[in-house]
Amino acid sequence: METIANKIPVTSTEHSLSTFPPHEQATRYPAQFYRLPQIKAKLKVSSSSIWSWVKAGKFPKPIKLSENCSAWNAADVEAWAQSRIDASKQWGG
Repeated sequence: METIANKIPVTSTEHSLSTFPPHEQATRYPAQFYRLPQIKAKLKVSSSSIWSWVKAGKFPKPIKLSENCSAWNAADVEAWAQSRIDASKQWGG
């Protein structure tokens, strides 16, 4: 199975991030972020769709990295994508 980032394969045999104490998580898995153009490209949706989902509470909120820079935590986006896949399976899609 590939992640949205298409960089790191994730298998069921890998350790979950939550199995490590919080002080070890950052050293084992440094935070990764997606900027809006990356999310648009990965999900094949418009900016307005993403912002509409954020406003409705249906998509993770971005993190303010600086005054003029917002990004999404990659793990939050990956979890959201997996939840959509799981929901699709429940609906028979």
